Amino acid sequence: ENRLTSEVSFVNVGQGDCTLIRHHQKTILIDTGGLTYNDIANGTLIPYLRKKRIYKIDAIFITHYDYDHYGALENLQKEYKVANVYDYYSSFPISVNGLTFNNYNIYGTTSNEENDRSLVLSFNILNKDFLIMGDAPSWIENKIMNDYDKIPCDILKLGHHGSDTSSSESFIQYTSPEIAIVSCGKNNKFGHPSKSVVNTLNKYHI
Repeated sequence: ENRLTSEVSFVNVGQGDCTLIRHHQKTILIDTGGLTYNDIANGTLIPYLRKKRIYKIDAIFITHYDYDHYGALENLQKEYKVANVYDYYSSFPISVNGLTFNNYNIYGTTSNEENDRSLVLSFNILNKDFLIMGDAPSWIENKIMNDYDKIPCDILKLGHHGSDTSSSESFIQYTSPEIAIVSCGKNNKFGHPSKSVVNTLNKYHI
């Protein structure tokens, strides 16, 4: 295996979020997934990481503290040495072995709603610009659009599992990604992803 390979994987953790980044022998997770009725760490995540021959984690970014984004962290830390955990209290930009992470959500810090505080993370790897929305709602998207003329985005991880409380049509137009990723459980009770969001993606050939 080429030790210098880089990859981004969107891990199937059911109704939840987990993104794995490997870059120059460093391993980074954005969120861990988490289900109250199922041990995602031991059932899904740890076997997946072992299969990929990953034995330590250099950084974990927790976008916010909803269980489906961080619930597997505790059990993961029992099995894996995790060098750093970052969240919305951390100072950005953060560099992990030359890979720079920016947080575009500086607006929700005083809110009591976890989704409002969610990190909106960008990074560039393999000449692609990634934007990971966590559960950031539409009002955060609007603030970002007001403050930045353009954010480079090739691959967009849709906010809040494709719910219609995020991913407004104007934000989809503004980011204009090549690819959109939805992370949600099969036949979940929330109806994610929303039909209107899927229709918007189709409308812009994403």
